[in-house]
Amino acid sequence: MIIGVYKILNTINNKVYIGQSIHIYKRWGYHKRQLKLGVHKNIHLQSAWNKYGEENFVFEVLEECEINLLSICEKEWCNYYNSHNTIYGYNKTIIEEGRKYKLTDDIKLKIGKFHKGKIISEEAKLKMSVTRLGRKFPQTTKDKMSESRKGLKHSEEAKNKMRGRRENFTQSDSWIKARKDRTRAIIQMDMNENFIAEFTSAKKAAAKNKLKSPGNISSCCRKNKNSYCNFKWKYKYEYV
Repeated sequence: MIIGVYKILNTINNKVYIGQSIHIYKRWGYHKRQLKLGVHKNIHLQSAWNKYGEENFVFEVLEECEINLLSICEKEWCNYYNSHNTIYGYNKTIIEEGRKYKLTDDIKLKIGKFHKGKIISEEAKLKMSVTRLGRKFPQTTKDKMSESRKGLKHSEEAKNKMRGRRENFTQSDSWIKARKDRTRAIIQMDMNENFIAEFTSAKKAAAKNKLKSPGNISSCCRKNKNSYCNFKWKYKYEYV
């Protein structure tokens, strides 16, 4: 049982549907049943499924997280993929961060048993950490997280373990790449890849061009998108 955020990808046009669940693969089964029956509540996604066929849709777990962070994580992934924009995705509802799950005692017991003794690989830990790089939480969430940690004291053994994990993480290829992606200069080009301008970050490029989504510029640089607002974008080191 996996708690977290998932993506349904249309491999033909790269549009995505982002969702959250306390049991991700069970939720995916529900989506597939509804789509196969032609009764899925998301009409846009259902129409695409009917048009392109099941074989052209891929399910992927984006991030595992704690239950109380589900809505925050889902909102960030929706913003990352711009999935509320019908050009890029199938999501229709804006995520409310205050949304909460009410768990029955039976479900709580199942979750506890599932996680008991579970060992997460170092690779999985690194992937989870990379997805959190640069994350910004609203002040209300920061206050709640701070309150929950008041009075918490770690043993010296625990502190040494955390230091060791951090040292290993900051030396990993995933961490180095993620940090570079956030500091590389960006080149703006026309659709024929002729140079237009250079920016120190996607945020500054978006602000200068009065564009709404720095994330879409970054997606172009990472080759997840071909273009954004009739411009092409590359990291400076890749521009020849």
